[in-house]
Amino acid sequence: AELQYLFKSHKLPIEALVWHQSMTEWASAKSLELFEPQPRVIEVETETFHGSPPPRKEASRPPSWCSPWRRYFARAIDTTLLFPVFSFITGIQPHSLADYRFNMMAIAFAILAHAALQSSWGSTPGKAMLGYKVRTRNGDKLSFKQAIDREARIAWHGLGLGIPLYSVYTQFKAFTNLNNTGETSWDKADDLVVTHR
Repeated sequence: AELQYLFKSHKLPIEALVWHQSMTEWASAKSLELFEPQPRVIEVETETFHGSPPPRKEASRPPSWCSPWRRYFARAIDTTLLFPVFSFITGIQPHSLADYRFNMMAIAFAILAHAALQSSWGSTPGKAMLGYKVRTRNGDKLSFKQAIDREARIAWHGLGLGIPLYSVYTQFKAFTNLNNTGETSWDKADDLVVTHR
């Protein structure tokens, strides 16, 4: 699996020689079906539409794909649990639901709290309840640095730092990107894998 990943990510050339105890001699990875790059499968509808080409559809999503709604509600659970903790520790209360200054401070607190949970426990309450985990490509828990980098990217690219209107735009963009490609920009940046039940 590790070699497949190295060839797929172009960290090893596909012409590299490989060997296994079941083989009589070394062979180029390119010559073995196991490492052969898989073409992207496109599902095409067969009916015609008055001379125009039929629409194309992606046949499948990446195996790590997890519903955007599941991830959204996991984050919502974590946020709902965290905001009262932040208010209790700091003594700061929001003036209204649209108090972006409170939201920005709470998001900064959340970066640290979520990173600490992710790197020590391996999950957050919302992720655990909705059955998904974030792991490195090797299947390990995130280090604190990886977790804090990920949370900082989520705060900016996903939550828009709680800034009115901008946060609506970033959440919509992140949702659309995850729904279309099966990956978020913050997981892709650190080559992280989302696994789920």
